[in-house]
Amino acid sequence: MDAEQACCRNVNMRFANSLVALGVVLLVTGNGCGHKTDGPTGKKGPGTTSAGPAEAAGTAAGEVNETGFAPAARLEPGPGGVLYGVASKGGRHGSGVVFKLNEDGSGFKVLKHLAWSEGATPLAGLTLSENILYGTASVGGRSGAGTAFKATADGSGFSVLKHFGGEAGEKPQGELTLDGRTLYGTTVNGGKSGKGVVYKMNTDGSGFMVLHHFGPGDGEYPFAGLNLSGNTLYGSTYGGGSNRAGTIYRLETDGSGYAIILHCGWLNGANPMMPHHRMVLSGNTLYGTAPGGSHGGGLVFKIGTDGSGFTVLKQLGVPLADAGAFPGPLTLAENNVYGALEHGGRTGRTSWEGAFFKVGTDGSGFGFIKRLTRAEGAKTTAAPVFVSGALYGVAPQGGGGNKGTLFRLSADGAEFAVLKEFGADEPN
Repeated sequence: MDAEQACCRNVNMRFANSLVALGVVLLVTGNGCGHKTDGPTGKKGPGTTSAGPAEAAGTAAGEVNETGFAPAARLEPGPGGVLYGVASKGGRHGSGVVFKLNEDGSGFKVLKHLAWSEGATPLAGLTLSENILYGTASVGGRSGAGTAFKATADGSGFSVLKHFGGEAGEKPQGELTLDGRTLYGTTVNGGKSGKGVVYKMNTDGSGFMVLHHFGPGDGEYPFAGLNLSGNTLYGSTYGGGSNRAGTIYRLETDGSGYAIILHCGWLNGANPMMPHHRMVLSGNTLYGTAPGGSHGGGLVFKIGTDGSGFTVLKQLGVPLADAGAFPGPLTLAENNVYGALEHGGRTGRTSWEGAFFKVGTDGSGFGFIKRLTRAEGAKTTAAPVFVSGALYGVAPQGGGGNKGTLFRLSADGAEFAVLKEFGADEPN
């Protein structure tokens, strides 16, 4: 194994292990770098679209409870001080839940207990419009390949908009982008080459159309959701491209004009490697995170929508005791970007279970806002959201029941409060 293969494998295994911990059967069985592996499912080569054993049986063997647990996606703010979210595990059917709670932590309510036939293991944040929540489930549904769904904000209604499978795409893990009455999204697998698709459909589920099939010589495995500006969509792929390390791409909302604006590179400090989180868009600039970088702990970057001006804002994972590493997606506020780190670094003998940081859009002023203990939340990977001047976040692990937390954090980090501990009041 050469150095390139080794660094690729290390990044890939960390990402794979994070998803497997959330109950996801990964089908990115090539490692996204051009080096063939058997992958987590054991026998399939790159581009496979076959369901795993549990999926073929049409069952979800997850743990059941009343509140769900392991929230892994950002919260969606709504009117009246209400936050909406998903938990990737648990619920009465063991397939995850849709929930809401108030900004002060009161009023937690499960709006929907997902069943395998409706979709399971939701890993993407919700999109709210006119009291309707739109979301995706990464597995489950008729073919076990995931679904897109909508639910009323009061929990009174739920319907599946799309059962994914085959050339329509499989395993949606990015959140949906809404423009008027049209939803845009991606799937990690499926499509004509099994390397994922970009799609659109109407908010009632009609008019489904694949806008782009990823495949050989192209990007591969788009885990991340999309950004929209005018009639142009922007996204990233975890693999593929000329360096076999992922891409950043653009295409028009009618499917025309597909172009790669960045072929991601290796651990040279110059390019991101294997991006798998949704970027944020401001004007003509995209801000994002990726594994890799010169220290191996990931980086924060920006790039123009035309592919120009790629700049590393912050290298993470410097091999010092206080380093944090493995950034999640970002939130933009004023002239700063805010994000979460899966590993919060160490201070003396204290190993932090996650962290939140901010850095200026020009790369200045990097600092930790908050480092988390396991009691507060662990393995933070979702983007924080700004609501009423405070940051709200989720952690898929930690808390009193070690099944995840929801929390509020002041922008300067001075105030922190756990709003919800999943599993704390239920048997483990």
